[in-house]
Amino acid sequence: MTTPVRSTYRTSPTPLPEEKPLAAPVLVAVGGFLVVLEGLLIVESSTFDMWVVILAGLLLMGWALIVRHEPHHHVANGITILFFVLLTFVYGYGGFYVGGILAGVGGLLAIVWKPRPLTGPVRVQQ
Repeated sequence: MTTPVRSTYRTSPTPLPEEKPLAAPVLVAVGGFLVVLEGLLIVESSTFDMWVVILAGLLLMGWALIVRHEPHHHVANGITILFFVLLTFVYGYGGFYVGGILAGVGGLLAIVWKPRPLTGPVRVQQ
């Protein structure tokens, strides 16, 4: 008879509610809000730049929800967030610089996020 192998990490693709990232989506949402605010108030060089910054800020806020509710795609979502942050710096001031930095840090946190290991013994069915 073979002994079942015990795992200390979850193998389910859907994490438990307490295993979802929190800091990354909050930072990205706040940064996205500042980017939209900057697009509405500051960017005056052209209407194209203004709309790119506003759209990027709205997409950042939307991606904050995606990072929170679909954590199994955290790397791809973090890379997408960093792309939109780059757009905000190219076409504007990155949400008064602070918004872009906050969203960038949130994107990096989304990339490196890992679910916590289980704390108790794991049942293995035979």
